[in-house]
Amino acid sequence: MSNLFISFEGVDGSGKTTLANMVTESLGYKYMSSVPELLNPLLPEMSKTKSPLVTFNFFSLCNQLRSIEIKKLISENGIVIDRYIFSTYSYHRLVLGEDVDASIRLIKNIKHKYLMDKIVTVANITVDLSRIKAIKLNEYRDLGKINLLTIEYDSRTEYSKNPFTGKVEKKLISDQIVKEFPDYETAKMYRDELEFCWKTYSENEH
Repeated sequence: MSNLFISFEGVDGSGKTTLANMVTESLGYKYMSSVPELLNPLLPEMSKTKSPLVTFNFFSLCNQLRSIEIKKLISENGIVIDRYIFSTYSYHRLVLGEDVDASIRLIKNIKHKYLMDKIVTVANITVDLSRIKAIKLNEYRDLGKINLLTIEYDSRTEYSKNPFTGKVEKKLISDQIVKEFPDYETAKMYRDELEFCWKTYSENEH
């Protein structure tokens, strides 16, 4: 099997970075953040700007540089990246007054410039819920009440096809979540609402 390029897309607090690191370690792949190291010094300024056009140009540059780097490395090893062009265009098209369809059309039009023909794995969690969980989980983690890796990511709530084995598996959230959370209602909400939807796209034939 040829090396895979796997992109995790999602909002802040959805767990994609942790999942990306776990997949990287499991497969022995190389991990990349969305921002190349040479552009990291610019991140503080990007976080201050209120112009979506500025951030759009910045992250588009990041995608271009990462694409060049990935094309050089993919023959030697698989790559896992935390956000790629999909997040950049979907978010900024919405912010700049365009719809998601326009984003999809644009991605198709510039396919030759980017790496679109490998596996893409998406962890899909409700935006509002992920924000709430992120705040709550950070509070409990600081109190030493919860181990995120062993509780949150060793279990799943959905029947899903494992993108690496191709088998359909059922994994249930452990009752340990309820025991670990000091607030039962929050724990119940977390257990009942946490859903990971894995979507796997096979390599395109040329």
